[in-house]
Amino acid sequence: MEHAYFSRAATWNRVEDRLIVHDSFGPEAPRMVVMEELQEMLFMAANGSQRFGDYCSLLLEQFEENPPEDLRPRLLDALAALVKEELIRLHDEPEELPSYFEEDYFDRDPELRAMQMRKDGLID
Repeated sequence: MEHAYFSRAATWNRVEDRLIVHDSFGPEAPRMVVMEELQEMLFMAANGSQRFGDYCSLLLEQFEENPPEDLRPRLLDALAALVKEELIRLHDEPEELPSYFEEDYFDRDPELRAMQMRKDGLID
């Protein structure tokens, strides 16, 4: 997982200060998911253009002296859970996020969003 690029695989929006993920495509769909802080950080960082290991290293660098020793394993566990839930996917090369996963669900015109998802085979 360290060398894989990671991308969001679900739409999302913010309600006040919480991230709400709309799981429409995973094994438990349909459902709304409210994430814990670490999962939320990973989900929002999953832009398809950075490797998971690089992201972990950047986070650890933010601690000037004593980074939590368990942070990297906690991030790996959180990523594994999000991948299992199919809310994040891993890939070998950088990939551009489709706009319907990139931006807040309610920021885009619903008809345009549906048209793009149909084109990509996500919905009928």
